[in-house]
Amino acid sequence: MSENYLANPNLKKAYVPIEWTEEQVQEVIKCSKDINYFIKTYVKIINLDRGLINFEMYPFQEEMANMIDDNRFTVIKTCRQAGKTTTSAAVVLWHALFN
Repeated sequence: MSENYLANPNLKKAYVPIEWTEEQVQEVIKCSKDINYFIKTYVKIINLDRGLINFEMYPFQEEMANMIDDNRFTVIKTCRQAGKTTTSAAVVLWHALFN
């Protein structure tokens, strides 16, 4: 019986034990403390020209992520196509994983 979910080697079934190295534990701790590090390192987006790439954040997107994290209610006033939805989705993912 496989320990993978739906025969996908990237997905483990529920209740399968995972051995963690000290480096992996430190990486999880680092990601849990720094939202922008987590987003830039682990969040991927699809670029029409380059395919699947890391989410390279602009400084205003980093500030936006910090503002959303630090404040219960946030109003974002910016132009169209500025990455608001992608940044917000990344912040929600970070919160789901680490809070």
